[in-house]
Amino acid sequence: MAADDSLVIHRADWVLPIADDYGRSVEPIREGAVAVEGEQIVGVGPATAVLAAFDSQVPVREWSGVLMPGLVNAHTHLQYTSYGDMAGTGMPFTEWIAEVIRRRAFTTDDDWANSAADGARMLLETGTTSAADDVTDSPALAPVGATGLGGISYLEEFGYDTANWNSSGRAHLVERLDSAPSSREIGTMAHAIYTLDPEPFADILAIGRQRGMRSQFHLDEPAAEGSFVSSGIGACADNARAAGWDLRLLREGGAGVTPTRFLADLGCLSTHTHAAHGVHCNADDRALLRVNGTVVALCPRSNRILQAGTPPIADYLREGSPIALGTDSLASSPSLDLLDEVRAAFDVARAQGYDAPDLGARLLYAATYGGARAMGRHIRGADTQGRAPYGGLYPGAQADIAVMSIDSAIGSPVDALVLSGHCRATLLRGRVAHSV
Repeated sequence: MAADDSLVIHRADWVLPIADDYGRSVEPIREGAVAVEGEQIVGVGPATAVLAAFDSQVPVREWSGVLMPGLVNAHTHLQYTSYGDMAGTGMPFTEWIAEVIRRRAFTTDDDWANSAADGARMLLETGTTSAADDVTDSPALAPVGATGLGGISYLEEFGYDTANWNSSGRAHLVERLDSAPSSREIGTMAHAIYTLDPEPFADILAIGRQRGMRSQFHLDEPAAEGSFVSSGIGACADNARAAGWDLRLLREGGAGVTPTRFLADLGCLSTHTHAAHGVHCNADDRALLRVNGTVVALCPRSNRILQAGTPPIADYLREGSPIALGTDSLASSPSLDLLDEVRAAFDVARAQGYDAPDLGARLLYAATYGGARAMGRHIRGADTQGRAPYGGLYPGAQADIAVMSIDSAIGSPVDALVLSGHCRATLLRGRVAHSV
């Protein structure tokens, strides 16, 4: 091929493509290279082969360490970055929620904007190039878009019973969607089944689907969510009553099923939605998620800090459930570094008895291709509206690349990345967005 001013070849000690354009896992490439033209990848392979495929005048950027797909954080709340002191308070989930609500009353629009921008920069500095960012307050939207961070901003709604949703809530969401900045891909988010009546919960997802958008929701994070859905009792029920929400499951004494079963019956599980947490999903629940193609974003560090429980990561992996990883917000997590989440998930899975040697590779897959799948960007298709896929390094994929330093003395490059990886640079759509 002839030289092109927009063409650059990036060469490193290792290239970890993670996945190909069919989602199949790809082995690490020693002395590999990635050719980037504009915003897309046009070649991946051994450096000798990639260099031979292009004109000798094409510039080559040398990196030490590992080139891998940009990390994809499948669940976070960047607007709460300034609440970072909350993660160390030791408050359990229900007390933590009450404190968030208390603080929100004193947080200004400018505070939300600055906090979200700070969080987006933290993601880019740690190799994350796309994120599922849940946004309760719209002033947090544009600042994230201005950083160039990819992914989807999910406009979150909560606190509506059916009457209030029909009188004002639905119009509020529609206005938010209509006025959202074009710098971010937008989706809809039903917060949780214990903060919304079933009718508005389903409608929030339906509005997103009608507009060609993705949707997300929290699922089975605290154990009290299960009590709320099954019997209309417990801490989540108490909080809803205290907030004055006239929710149907409270009036009817629950539905006698798990949250996952309830949402499946409500028609809310699909390939167009993804769930966050899934801490208490049993085998039947996980089967429902698999059958419906609903990706679950696991956040074990946040779950531990909020004393919400430990997600059954080993079971998700053994059963072949589609999973991703998310950091949640700094209000409930020690960092926004998704590699830290990979390490935490690794430790949890090992403690739960997952001893197969592919654990590191599968969790890196979840932290890249899995997150892209959660947001519908793992393959090019009608739902992506012509946008390039990401989550793997292969020709045609968006050129989102993380450059990671590793301790080369630690066995395989995958194990070294999981145990010692640290971001040196981040390429966002072919351009260096961060470098140290």
